[in-house]
Amino acid sequence: MRSSLRGLAEPGEHRPRRFPEPVTGRQEATFREGLDVFTSVNGAGIYRLVRRVRARLFTLMIRRSFAAWGLRSVAAPPMRLEGERDITIGAGTWFGSGCWLNAIGGTITVGDGCSFAGDVTIAAAASVTLGRDVLVARGVHLGDHDHAFTDAGRPASRPGIANAAPVMIGDGAWLGHNVTVTAGVSIGRAWSSPRGRW
Repeated sequence: MRSSLRGLAEPGEHRPRRFPEPVTGRQEATFREGLDVFTSVNGAGIYRLVRRVRARLFTLMIRRSFAAWGLRSVAAPPMRLEGERDITIGAGTWFGSGCWLNAIGGTITVGDGCSFAGDVTIAAAASVTLGRDVLVARGVHLGDHDHAFTDAGRPASRPGIANAAPVMIGDGAWLGHNVTVTAGVSIGRAWSSPRGRW
C-alpha cells in the first residue's frame, strides 16, 4: 500500500539518502573558510569591488590616448580629459573620481606612485610636472597660467591665457585639501627619513 504522504517510501523500497555523509574535520574547515569569504563580502565589500572593476575598465578604455600611461596606474570615472596626447602618467598612480586633466598647449607630467584623491584640476598652457609619490587631496587646483580678461568684448567663457609659467612639484610633496598652485610656483622635494616616513 502506497503512503499518501509525499516523499515517504513504502517498506522495502530503496530511496537514495537525502542527507550528506557525516562531515570530516577537513571538510568542516573548508566549509568554514567558505563562510568566512562569504561573510566578508558584505554590501560595502561588493560596492568597493564594483568600483574597482569599473575604474579598471575605464582605465583600459582611456590609457592608449595618453602620451604614456604607466603600469598599475588607475583612473576612476568620471574624469574630464583634454589634450591627453600631451599628458604622461607614471606607474602606480591613482586618480580618484572627478579629476580634470587639461593640457591646453602645454604638457602635464605625473611621476610614479602619485595619488590624487579626486576632484583635482591640472591645467597646463606651459608645463605642470609632478615628481614621484606626490599626494594630492580633494579639490586641489594646479594651473600654470592665468585667465586673460583684458579684452572686454571677449565672453567670460573664453577668456584666453596670460602669464603662463611652468609649475614644478617635487618628489614626496603633499598638497592638502583645496590648495591652489598658480603659474611659476615650484614646491621642493619633501623631507623623508631613511625609512621613507615624513
